[in-house]
Amino acid sequence: MISTGRIDMTVKTSRYIYVIELKLRNNGGKEAATEQILNRQYMEPFKADKRKVIGLGIELDEEGKGLLDWKRTESFSE
Repeated sequence: MISTGRIDMTVKTSRYIYVIELKLRNNGGKEAATEQILNRQYMEPFKADKRKVIGLGIELDEEGKGLLDWKRTESFSE
């Protein structure tokens, strides 16, 4: 939980931090998920970290068939 919302998932490795937002296809899918990451500044709390931060918008099937597609957002930490 951050001041602008709740991140669905974060995954941290030794080199990367993945900020992940999940959306059903009928709720905007990957486009809505990546917009939410950017608009609500979900990657901002990790700005001071030396690892590369990557936002991932993941589109899920509303019928329970799993992952349909994904989209990567730009990170600010190279």
